[in-house]
Amino acid sequence: MPQLPEKYLNSRSLNYIIGCIEDKEVKNLSEAINLLELESQDLQVRDLIMNEKSALLKSRQLVSESQLQ
Repeated sequence: MPQLPEKYLNSRSLNYIIGCIEDKEVKNLSEAINLLELESQDLQVRDLIMNEKSALLKSRQLVSESQLQ
């Protein structure tokens, strides 16, 4: 099973991937990731899909900030 790159661990990218799978544009997660990679070459699409910090990065920042307090 393919692993989702960290840069796609945000709500917009995940919604895009889920939508592609639900709409049967792709057959599996690997194809969805490939399609997202292809679509993200367009700067406008990239801004729409990937303009959000990943959930993993947000979590790391929150943990780091809480440890400083």
